[in-house]
Amino acid sequence: VFIRILLEEFAAQYFPGRLNAIHPTDVPSPPIGQKIFALVARAATFFFVAEAFVGYGWYLWVGTFLFILPNFVGLVSDRFPNSPTLYQVLPAGLPGMAVQLYLASIGLTVLTRVLGETPEVKNLWSAAAVWIKEGPGIAQLVAEWMTFGYPHMCDPHGSDISRFYPHEKTEYHINARCNEHFNKTYGIVHPREQWASQRNMRRSPFYAREEALGATFFDARGWERPQWYSSNEKLMAKFPEACKQRTHEWDGRWWHPVINAEHLQMRESVGMVDLTAFNEFDFEGPKAMEFLQWVCVNNVDVAVGRSVYTPLLTPHGGFRGHLTIQRLGEHHFRVITGAFDGGRDNYWFNKCLEEFNASHGLGSCTFTDRSQGICTIGVWGPNAQKTMAKVVTDHTTAPYDVTQDGFPYGAVREVIIDGVPCTMFRISYVGENGWEIYTRMEHGLKVWDAIWNAGQ
Repeated sequence: VFIRILLEEFAAQYFPGRLNAIHPTDVPSPPIGQKIFALVARAATFFFVAEAFVGYGWYLWVGTFLFILPNFVGLVSDRFPNSPTLYQVLPAGLPGMAVQLYLASIGLTVLTRVLGETPEVKNLWSAAAVWIKEGPGIAQLVAEWMTFGYPHMCDPHGSDISRFYPHEKTEYHINARCNEHFNKTYGIVHPREQWASQRNMRRSPFYAREEALGATFFDARGWERPQWYSSNEKLMAKFPEACKQRTHEWDGRWWHPVINAEHLQMRESVGMVDLTAFNEFDFEGPKAMEFLQWVCVNNVDVAVGRSVYTPLLTPHGGFRGHLTIQRLGEHHFRVITGAFDGGRDNYWFNKCLEEFNASHGLGSCTFTDRSQGICTIGVWGPNAQKTMAKVVTDHTTAPYDVTQDGFPYGAVREVIIDGVPCTMFRISYVGENGWEIYTRMEHGLKVWDAIWNAGQ
């Protein structure tokens, strides 16, 4: 821009007729307020954008000064009176643009759009962090969302503003992530590359044991979730063909061949998986079942101690999400959903519950988010039954029947593990027999140690 202004000045001196055709001289010079605003806006824009790429230093201040020098000259004299390069920095709708830029910064902390009704304020909608090339499509999507309750164009779950957890909405978090986002947005960044800022926000009670085993942690909406363990590298000798390094260096980043060894070992024996990032929601009340029947596809009217895997529906019958529902009592149900959908599901259930209780009476069904108080361990593999039989008892200390006949698939049972009350849920997504085991956070480490020792 500085070079362009110098060229304009050169043209004004030697080719006044040609320059006048481009920037007519009879147009009045902008008011002093617009000149001052243009100078400040251009200085701030250059400074912060350049800092993201080259870092902080004396050269940043020099560059900023050179960048705004023509503006300064135009401010104190009549030089460059009509240059659109200098003064038409932002259109007239400055306040609206400022709000959009601020909201966009929230989206840039997660490298995607921020769309939908805000969970905090009913009927306040966001359409921020949208690239200009996506504008028309996003406009249609949000318009459909506002009109029909959910867009017809496509599923916007990855851009839903309700996906954020409380710690992700703070200014501190946004500022920290924005310091990283420029390179992650415009640089050549691996799809599995992890954020460096705002880590260790949420740790399971098993974290110390996992760290001691050499865990490599990935971020799961604030949770530190193990991806592989260096202590298992000895297993690679057992499965040499499956544990070769990947041919392409790029494909081998943020990955380790021990992952394959861990999977194969679980197929042959038994393994433990930290699932504490799960979200748990309790629904209770005389019409809890009726409410869940309304929002879910599958029939949730099952016997106490049984479970249902079901999609959630949008108002027009589309898929909103999918999750598991356990029936813990006649009027008590527990929903289990994943870390990346917990915020969205929380918002959706509360939105629907408000409408349901308005028509069925206040207190017909209550919602309680239990996620911060419950930890979860997955135990799977051919030896899972043998392992759990060593430590699971009933409330009289008698051994609990964990066979397929005594504890069938989809069953939910209250048990004792090494003296700790736990809920065991027979389910598996890994192709092997096993359980999800839930207990209170303060008991988690004791349960982990009991299962670990039983599996040695």
